[in-house]
Amino acid sequence: MDSRRYSPLLEDATISPDQLTKSLWMCKCIPITKEVYIPAVNIEKADILFCIDLTSSMDGIVLDLKNEIDDIISQLGLLVPDLAYGLISFEDYYLEDYGSYCGYRCCEGYGSSMDLPYRLNQPISADANLTKTAVAGLVCGHGADGPESYSRALYETYADPAISWRTDSKKIVINFGDYLPHDCDVYQCIGGAVISQGVDPGRNGIPGDSDDLAILDVIDGMAENNITLIHVCCGYITQTLDVWDCWAGMTPSGSAVDYLTYPGTLTNLIHEKIGAVSGLDGPLTLQTDPQHADWIVNLTPAAYEDFTLPGTFTFNFDLCIPFRTDEGVHQFDICAVCNEQVVACEHDVITNLGYYSPLPNIYKIEYSTVNFSWSSWTIRICLFNSSSHVFSNAELQIVHIAGDPANELSITDPYCNYPLLDEKSCGATGDVFDIDLTDWHRYESFVVGMQLILRDDCGNGYSYNKSLILQLNPPKYMPWPYPIYEDSSQECMF
Repeated sequence: MDSRRYSPLLEDATISPDQLTKSLWMCKCIPITKEVYIPAVNIEKADILFCIDLTSSMDGIVLDLKNEIDDIISQLGLLVPDLAYGLISFEDYYLEDYGSYCGYRCCEGYGSSMDLPYRLNQPISADANLTKTAVAGLVCGHGADGPESYSRALYETYADPAISWRTDSKKIVINFGDYLPHDCDVYQCIGGAVISQGVDPGRNGIPGDSDDLAILDVIDGMAENNITLIHVCCGYITQTLDVWDCWAGMTPSGSAVDYLTYPGTLTNLIHEKIGAVSGLDGPLTLQTDPQHADWIVNLTPAAYEDFTLPGTFTFNFDLCIPFRTDEGVHQFDICAVCNEQVVACEHDVITNLGYYSPLPNIYKIEYSTVNFSWSSWTIRICLFNSSSHVFSNAELQIVHIAGDPANELSITDPYCNYPLLDEKSCGATGDVFDIDLTDWHRYESFVVGMQLILRDDCGNGYSYNKSLILQLNPPKYMPWPYPIYEDSSQECMF
């Protein structure tokens, strides 16, 4: 999740620690604890600006808004005690000759001679009746091509002082539309193919100069001015909803909703969306962008379903570099998300050191007598890791014990799959298990075949074999025999 493209829901919400810089081997994990602090959320004062596309395809939605505006304003009054309303509308630019700017062609032009790219129908006012009257007077225009002047209308929400937002009010724009804005790369926000919907020529109406408007710049301007965008999508194209949701999500607690599939009335829809802006309702969890989603493992808890504010919420998880991840530096944000709204974000810089393969010279074996009497003899096997790298899965197996035809030898500490990370110690640095060679006086020598099996952090397996020759000398009937280790050095390197 890229925090440049997501404005946090609450300025005072935090994630601690707010950044992480680490270097890890591929497939290695580190435990992480994050604390999310969320202050109380109480909106006492809000300004709601209705913004509506008045091209001919929107006539049904315009009629619904006219029929329900009284109920909408009545229901919103139950959410926020101090409300004011306003209304802006648009069709499109009357632009017949726009050349070939950014590869867009449409034989019909942008709009008709009666269309406007922006009009202020009613400035923000605490007198809701003024907005009701303005909504009742809406009349659909024409339009010509598919995209409309959404960028221009949304630009004016922070550029036109005549809108008259009140001081210290939560600023919310409810935008009604069934298609896309003019833009030279309209699906950029969702990473889609470069598709042009024609340039938005801006206030001067002249395409191809510095006055042109790009939708991402406009949305950034809304976010910088703390204006929340709620888009009511009235079209049938899935990608239209997706990209509007991306744009709206860049503004504080903004979102998009599909009116055509919404199960309730327009009043219910607006009440629900404004309710999501004025408070936190829904599970609180941690998320990152899709490219790094599998880096977060064992998130505990998965989400907080019920909580009260203000509050601090603790999440624990393992941060792991997946197998086959590219070496080098990876940067991403981990964000606290509630009801699909970004609450706060932190930034991670993780360096993937690459793939660590076990080498045959990093383990050695030492062995010694730790218990010796007339009837028992215990050999201690110690394994030492000469590398600073610790493997997450390593085993030592006893493959066979030769020279024991009666099968009388046993392993008293029977780690046939011995974990090298066990807490047993041999001196300060080794792992240990014991072999009890009972009835030693029957045989003069033994061959203990051992196999060291290593699995690297990504689950790939390696095995190394070694035989230890244990020789009794003096002869077996002497009262105090002692072992001689017939090996080149009392230790063997793997």
